[in-house]
Amino acid sequence: MSTLRRTSPALLLTALLLAAITPLTTVSAVPTEASEYYYGVEYDWTSLDSDLQNVTGLDIQELFSEIMEDADGAGFNLDLGQLTTGSSNVYVHQTEDISVQTIQDLDGNDVQVWSRTSDVVLRHGLLSNAVIMTDWSETNFGSEPTGFDVDIIAEAENVLTVDMLYTEYLNDQYQLVGADMDFDMMIGNDMNLGIDIMVEGGGEELNIDFDTGMDVSYSIASLAEWRLGAPSPIYIEAAANDNTDWECIDDPSDVGVYGEGGEVEVEDLCGMLDGTYIGSADYNVYLTGLPMEEFGFDEGQFDLSISDELTNEGDYEGEANMEDVNFNMRSSETLQVDLGDGTVIDATPCDTCPPGNPVMFIMMGNVITHASESFGEAVAEDFEAELEDSFAEIFENIFGGDDDNDDDDYYFDDDMFMCDSGETVYEWQVNNGDEDCSDGSDEMALYLRGGMSEDWESGDYYYSLNGQIDTTVLGFETSATIMCENDGYYQELTIDNVNDGWDDCDDGSDEFDNAQTTTYTCHDGMDISFELVNDGSSDCADGSDEPADNEGDWFYCDGEHIPWQWLNDGVANCENGGDEYDPNNEETFYCDDYTTTISFELVRDGNVDCNDGSDEGEAIFFMMDAYIIDEDGNALMAAQELMVCAMWGCDITVNGDGGKAGVYYTSEVMAPSTYGLTEMCSGASISEADGTLIIEAVDMCNSASFGPEVWSSHVYHEGDNQLRVVSEAGYGEYDDVTMSWQLMDVTDGANTLVDSGSEEWADESTLYSEEIVDISGPGEYCLEVHLTQDGQTESFDEQRECVEIEEAQEVSDKLMTIGEALADSGLGDVLQAFGENVGATFEDVAENEVPEFPYVDGMWAPLWSDEQATIVGVGLYAWDEDENGYVIAGPTTTGYSEDRPMTFASIRYITGAPAQAAQQEMADFSDLEDIVDVEDHDLGELEQVLEDAGADTSGLGFPDNTETGDDNTAEEVDEPETAEEAAEDSGLLPFVSPLTVIALIGLAAVAGNRRTENE
Repeated sequence: MSTLRRTSPALLLTALLLAAITPLTTVSAVPTEASEYYYGVEYDWTSLDSDLQNVTGLDIQELFSEIMEDADGAGFNLDLGQLTTGSSNVYVHQTEDISVQTIQDLDGNDVQVWSRTSDVVLRHGLLSNAVIMTDWSETNFGSEPTGFDVDIIAEAENVLTVDMLYTEYLNDQYQLVGADMDFDMMIGNDMNLGIDIMVEGGGEELNIDFDTGMDVSYSIASLAEWRLGAPSPIYIEAAANDNTDWECIDDPSDVGVYGEGGEVEVEDLCGMLDGTYIGSADYNVYLTGLPMEEFGFDEGQFDLSISDELTNEGDYEGEANMEDVNFNMRSSETLQVDLGDGTVIDATPCDTCPPGNPVMFIMMGNVITHASESFGEAVAEDFEAELEDSFAEIFENIFGGDDDNDDDDYYFDDDMFMCDSGETVYEWQVNNGDEDCSDGSDEMALYLRGGMSEDWESGDYYYSLNGQIDTTVLGFETSATIMCENDGYYQELTIDNVNDGWDDCDDGSDEFDNAQTTTYTCHDGMDISFELVNDGSSDCADGSDEPADNEGDWFYCDGEHIPWQWLNDGVANCENGGDEYDPNNEETFYCDDYTTTISFELVRDGNVDCNDGSDEGEAIFFMMDAYIIDEDGNALMAAQELMVCAMWGCDITVNGDGGKAGVYYTSEVMAPSTYGLTEMCSGASISEADGTLIIEAVDMCNSASFGPEVWSSHVYHEGDNQLRVVSEAGYGEYDDVTMSWQLMDVTDGANTLVDSGSEEWADESTLYSEEIVDISGPGEYCLEVHLTQDGQTESFDEQRECVEIEEAQEVSDKLMTIGEALADSGLGDVLQAFGENVGATFEDVAENEVPEFPYVDGMWAPLWSDEQATIVGVGLYAWDEDENGYVIAGPTTTGYSEDRPMTFASIRYITGAPAQAAQQEMADFSDLEDIVDVEDHDLGELEQVLEDAGADTSGLGFPDNTETGDDNTAEEVDEPETAEEAAEDSGLLPFVSPLTVIALIGLAAVAGNRRTENE
């Protein structure tokens, strides 16, 4: 060994616990004989306290005994007890099948392979009980006692089960073709917390019995098949190099291995993952016992209970995700390890590998992700609905409900629209730009809504239409011709971007010089050379190789433009008559090349006279008839033969390339000058120039607003018998509008005016009012805001908001009395003394010499075999200061001793027949009682420790543990003076929870700071 390693001892324990998920594997590159292995790791959590002491040098029991002594010294009782029992077990059965097998690859082709299979069984269970009992009392001469008595008991049960059968397929070149996985996982977590509190002072006593808890379980089972897009050399490259990155790509032309000098990058077509799943989740959350009545609420008003059970099954498909997998080999640390059958092989620690077959872990992560996402999406709506209902009930219990309150009915009272599929959606979702029906029937190819538009010069309003049309019904070009990547994002390119001299694709495939293919397929199926695309000449019979001219060819005359269909048709459409041939005023027509001229008489005569054919052009345009009627069917606006085109200057301009395009039209029919809402219905039809109907828009009814609107009306409780009322309206500058407001007391059906006010609109864009109003007391109050136009008696817009003012919730006299008594007592001094004592205890711990830890460095090593190109085991190694190496856990390794100066008895590494028997037994277990020996979790002993210290445990729910003699009569147990003495005598104060240790260290830090400040 060339260097001495220095590492925190805590890393050794972390690595030790990771060994609980460590499979061993062995494979030959080209196996000539099938192999079979059993191996496993077991960890007993009841020994974690001793493991912590081994690593940190701290006697946890002694430390907590001292903390209880610190409480005694400060003047109050503190009894602590915690018991943790658990077991983590993982077993692997690995086999090879070297017979020739046939599977289908991603393209469905038969491929001959051999396989290796890992059968993984993982069972983890944990029980934990913690008890905190503390009391303090103070009695001064002539006064009632002040104090508290608190009992806290926390319980937790955790279960994790995993069954995984993983089979991967390799060809005779040791290339990975794909894998199958049968995966089943269940997670359960049951936590409960009970707090029993008695607090007294000033002659008053308050008792609180608070309970809360959560019981959650989740399971997912999946059968999955993964097939790569092409056989991958990942195992071969990882065995041949010190550092190998594995990335997934989409472009087959980039597949390959890049790099040299021991560092390579493998880019693969990682293929697809297909699978089925069955998922279930259930939860129960509860809270009860808060003394809400002492805060002015009803008893039990904050109690809650939320529970539900969700199940679903289905299938999923998605791309395999490698997330930049890396194989980083520590080639300078080659080891010789015994796999358990006497076979010794060379292995290299892999810093970045998981503790087992890396590809198995990769597929497991993909299966969990895809299956869980599919299950989550399937049940999300039900889960959300159940959660909303549960919380609605909770808040109704807390704050009260109002059955007559319909402020939230906006989304529920609308008329419903029936989709063609039979589904229903809300009317407001129709033609809103999103397909809310699964068949998209709520979004129509053509729709128009009536409205009113303002002429900004005159200020007058005119009836108008706005809506949307699917331009594909008009024949506009829709198809993209190139799909490629640009700056990491996929994009669609239309034909006008192809062969335009600019690389719009990262690989330049939109240009002929760089294109991967030399053939372009027209929309009608005809093939032409890619070079002819977008060259200015239509080579496809359907013209799809050239940009679509949605504007068509137009004739310009005297600043106007008209469609070619109107040239020389006998009707002068231009004001100067320049669209008609006049033999008395001979005109010249310039072809598009601007060099050739012909007589205007030859324009649109059916014969091509220009070399470029520009004298026989034809514009694309359509005719639309539209109307607006009121709710009684009376005509408000009608327009016929409106020209629709994709060219500026038409009555209606449609700018679209095969998608949705906006349609806007403002008529010359002036709208009424009266402010407010107008109910109207509108419809339209679009026809070819020859009158052939193309599409009709169904009648759509809506409200259109003319003039300003009330924006907000809000009422806020400002405190004792006062409300703040806010009114706002907009938008525009008006001089003929008044905004008025009235605050009404509507308590118990009354309708009494409390206060009112008004504001005149005076050339401002918005109008705002805010007032503080006095009220008589609790009750229901409503603010009404109205807008009225000068000369009108009725308001044209209004808004109303109500608020319920309840009696102020006050803290009870009992709570106030007890709080004052505690504040006047010596409790603050007691807690400060306890903080100082704990701080001193931890200072003493830091100053005392901790027993020397025998190891100076450690290594967590998934073991990679270059010969077999996979992980063949895992080891946890440590070195002392003399550079002697030890196997802490894992296979026997040449040069590393198993005669360790410090052992971790709680971990057991097994192979062969013992592992086989343990796996077969554990595979049948799924319940906590099976995984963990619950008899070892003896709460009676924990209770006895607390009782021996003088604590009354009768309210904690422990089993009866009265000791009896031979004559079955109860015997008194000698009572030690203090809780810490009882703990030391019995050794039943494990406190193995790392979270508890962390919390107490934090407490010590706070205490130390306060001590420093006081000094």
